Amino acid sequence: MLGVSLRSLLSHKLRLALTTIAVILGVSFVAGTFILTDTINATFTGIFNTADAGVAVTVHDLSHLKAPRRRRSGRWRRCCWSRWAAASR
Repeated sequence: MLGVSLRSLLSHKLRLALTTIAVILGVSFVAGTFILTDTINATFTGIFNTADAGVAVTVHDLSHLKAPRRRRSGRWRRCCWSRWAAASR
């Protein structure tokens, strides 16, 4: 069985070489992608950590915490507006 496999590999040298190159390139690209992703994450983490150095308090807008307004028809608004205006006189 081993002899048949070795004989097949030696008879198809170009196929063996191209398959080896394809596997090496594939592994290299995947490893390079992981390294690039880790480098980018480390860089941005460092940037954001140094950007907030020396800051004791940060102020944020609270508009995202309010309940969203429901859209009502124009007729209902005019009706309620006229009632409010009449009641406030």
